[in-house]
Amino acid sequence: LDQDYKVFVIDSSSAYRSPQSRNRLVTYIDSDDVSHAENGAPFADAMEMIPNGVSHVIYAARVQDHGKERAIWDSAEGVRSVIEWCVENRVPDFILLSSMEVCHLSAEKPNADGSAKVEACTAPAESLLGHNKAAGLTKAARKALAAEMVLETLCRASDQLKCAVLRLSDPYGPGIDDGPVASVMAKVVAGLPIDVPELDVPRDYIHTEDVARALMKTIWHGLSKDTVLRISICSGVTVSVETWARVAIETSTTSVAAIRLPTQRDNGPGVTCDVRHALRKISFQAIVGLDEGIMTLLPADDEPQGFLAPGG
Repeated sequence: LDQDYKVFVIDSSSAYRSPQSRNRLVTYIDSDDVSHAENGAPFADAMEMIPNGVSHVIYAARVQDHGKERAIWDSAEGVRSVIEWCVENRVPDFILLSSMEVCHLSAEKPNADGSAKVEACTAPAESLLGHNKAAGLTKAARKALAAEMVLETLCRASDQLKCAVLRLSDPYGPGIDDGPVASVMAKVVAGLPIDVPELDVPRDYIHTEDVARALMKTIWHGLSKDTVLRISICSGVTVSVETWARVAIETSTTSVAAIRLPTQRDNGPGVTCDVRHALRKISFQAIVGLDEGIMTLLPADDEPQGFLAPGG
C-alpha cells in the first residue's frame, strides 16, 4: 500500500485458532472442511474472487505450518491450482513462500576446492529431494519441497510466468500466534514460568516486517523467465528459547516471569543461511533486531527498558 500497489488478499481464516481482524482488503473463504477428494470446487470458487489485471501473486498459505494440514491450501495441490490460474490469466509473476527447513541438508560431497556441492538453501527442490539425507527431513520440509517441485515444473512449462521461491527462516511478529516465540511471549506477558526445553536448539527468526520487505525487494528486482529465483530469507543470527525469554523479560517493564532451566541441555549449533546471497540477489538484509521485534509483541503500555534503555 505504501508503494501504491492495489492489494487483494484471500484468507482462509478458519484454519487458525482465532479469527483474523476484518479488513477491507481481505476476502474470507470457507474451504477448510472440504475433503481433498473434493478440492476442485473450493479452489475454483476462491480464484474467481480475484480481480482482473493482477501483476504479482504471493502464495503464503503454508508459512509456519509445522507439517500440519490446516487447510486444503496447505498442499502441493493448492500451489498447483493457483499457478494454473496464473498461467490461464497471464499473470507475469508468482512468488512462493517456502521453508528454510531444507537448509538442514548438508552437502553430499564437497567440490574439488572443498566448497559445498549442494547449497541446500538455494538449490532446486528436484535436487534436494534426491539428496541422500532427504528422508531425514521434517514433514514440514518435505511438504515445502513438494510444493516447490510443482512450481518448478509448471514454471518451466509456461512461456510467460516468472517464479521465485523465498525460503523463510522462522517468521514471527504481531498476528502469528503459534510457535516457540508466541509461547514464550504469552508467558512473559502473563508472568508465568517459562520452561526451557532440554533440546533448546537455536533457530533463525525473522520479523514479518522484514519478510514483507523481502517480498517487495523480490518484486522490484524483476524476475527472469530463464530461471526460478531461489533465495533464503533469514536474519543470519540464531536465537535459543532461553535467550528469547531473557531478552523479553528484560525488555518488558511489567513481567514477573521466571525462567526454569533443565538439568541437562544439548543445544547444538543451530541453522541459519548465508545472508550475503539475498544481499547479492535482491539487495535484502534483515533490519529488525531481536529487541525491536520483541517490543512489537509486548502490550502497548510496556515502555522500553533493559536492552532498549538509554545506554543499555
